[in-house]
Amino acid sequence: MSEIDISGDGGVVKTIITEGSGDKPKKGDEVSVHYVGTNEKGEIFDSSRNRGQPFKLTVGTGQVIKGWDLSLPTFKIGEKSKVVIKPEYGYGNQTVSDKIPANSTLTFEMELLDIIGGEEPLEVKITKAEKAKETGIALFRENKLQEAIEESQKGLQLFEEWKTEDDPEDEEKKQEIILKLSLNVALYQLKLEKYADVKKTCRKILEKNPQTLRALYRLGVAEMNLGEFENAVTTFKKGFEIEPNNKDLQKQYAILKQKVSKYEQEKRELYKKMMSNFN
Repeated sequence: MSEIDISGDGGVVKTIITEGSGDKPKKGDEVSVHYVGTNEKGEIFDSSRNRGQPFKLTVGTGQVIKGWDLSLPTFKIGEKSKVVIKPEYGYGNQTVSDKIPANSTLTFEMELLDIIGGEEPLEVKITKAEKAKETGIALFRENKLQEAIEESQKGLQLFEEWKTEDDPEDEEKKQEIILKLSLNVALYQLKLEKYADVKKTCRKILEKNPQTLRALYRLGVAEMNLGEFENAVTTFKKGFEIEPNNKDLQKQYAILKQKVSKYEQEKRELYKKMMSNFN
C-alpha cells in the first residue's frame, strides 16, 4: 500500500486500503461516507460506524475540515482509505475536545459509500441570480417594490452556503453578483421607507465593500430618516471622501443639515418652555 501525498506538502496523506471504482466526487457533490477518526494516541474521537449511520456532506464547501475537502475528490465509490491529516489541514491550534487538543494530527479511516447528487455549479447559480436581479428590476419599474425585494433575495439565497474562498476567481464572481443584488435590495427597501432594513442591508454590504458609494449613500439616508443624525453625518462624510462632488450626496447632506438645525431649534424651545414652567 503506497502513500499518496494529496496536499503536496505532507499535510494530507492517503493510503488506500480497498480500491473503489467508478466516479470520483467533485466540488459541490453531496456524498455519503463512513469514517472512524482517531487521535495520535489511537483513541477514537468520532465514528459514523459506531453511530450506525453514514455521514452526508457537500464536498468542497467548507462543511468539514480542509483535509476532508482535499481528500474526498480523490476517492472512488467503494474506496476505503486511511487519511492522515496534520493540524494545518485539521483544527489547527484549536482545542476541540479532550481527545482533540490543539495542534493534533488526526487519522481517519474513510469509505466513500455513494455520490448522492451535486450542488449546482457556480456558473448556474450566477445565471439564476442574474435572472432574479433582472426580474427584480422589472418589478421595481412597475412599482412592485416588495415583490422586487423578494425576487432579489431569492438570488442572494442561492449563495448562502456556497463557500468559494479557496478559489479566488469563483469568490470574485460570487461577490460581484451578491453586491449587485444587495444594492438593489437596499434601493427597494429605501423606496418603501424600510429604513431599519436598509441599514441592515447596507452594513452587510460595507463589511466586504467599505468603499461602495451607493451603499454609503443609502445607509446615510436611512440613518437620517431614523433620526440618527451623528451616524448619518459620519456616513455621508465617508461618501464625500470617495466622491466629493457627488450631487446626490450633496443634496441629502443639505437636507440632513436642515433636519439637524430644526432638531436643535426644537430642543432649545423645549428647554425654554421647561425653564419657564419652573419660574
